[in-house]
Amino acid sequence: RVRGISTLNAADALRLINDQEATIVDIRDLGDYKEGHIPQARHIPFGALSERLGELAKAKDGPIIVYCRSGTTSQSACALLKKKGFTHVHSLNGGLPAWQEARLPVSRKKS
Repeated sequence: RVRGISTLNAADALRLINDQEATIVDIRDLGDYKEGHIPQARHIPFGALSERLGELAKAKDGPIIVYCRSGTTSQSACALLKKKGFTHVHSLNGGLPAWQEARLPVSRKKS
């Protein structure tokens, strides 16, 4: 927990997705997103997150899982979301590589 941000490992993230229909946000750049992302992840690059918060308005009261390449930038994204009133925000510890190491599915489709 850095700056009060909750971090989840891949298994806990998957549980939150399956049990509470968590919204998944990929904040990496478009090239990385196209190479592979968590299925159903919304692509909102970190640099555009502030302007595109409206896209997450429906998910404001539910759990949101944010991930990046390593888990570092997603911490900053979570802090920004918390500041904007999102309450159930979690960072995927280790980013997409941790998800892949857990042998969880990766999609190349645009969602």
